[in-house]
Amino acid sequence: MNHCHLGEDGAVYIAQGLVRNKTLKTLNIADNNFGDEGLAFFAINLPAYKVANIDLSNNFITDKIGE
Repeated sequence: MNHCHLGEDGAVYIAQGLVRNKTLKTLNIADNNFGDEGLAFFAINLPAYKVANIDLSNNFITDKIGE
């Protein structure tokens, strides 16, 4: 799902789906313009994900999240 212009709304749906995931092992969602707000949705449930590799690169994520 690399470079699909999913944005923050797409991040919400994917993050919710990953909680119920039982088979997906690798997910490339790079270049989707999630930003820090979108990343927050992934971070909330990160321990519950069964995915071994998630590529979130080039999504305008900064080190400012949580400040």
